[in-house]
Amino acid sequence: MSEGDKLKLILRRWSILGLPSPMWLCPRSTSFETVEDGKFRFHVEISHPLTGLIVRYRGWLKPVGSQGSSEIVSPPVLPSSRQP
Repeated sequence: MSEGDKLKLILRRWSILGLPSPMWLCPRSTSFETVEDGKFRFHVEISHPLTGLIVRYRGWLKPVGSQGSSEIVSPPVLPSSRQP
């Protein structure tokens, strides 16, 4: 789904081991991608109401030369309140 300059990922259905599952059991996702300053930027966050945050990552891809290859760069890791 396009929202301004962002492309958002919307979960519409999901399955467990190939079996369709109800959406109320589905993990929640806040995921989008955009282009800023010539870089492809992405943000992915997945959580579940019963377990809380499962994974969160973000970063960008920066074009490297005319061969079509890209360099993957991640931002520094921020301290998490979930770490011991």
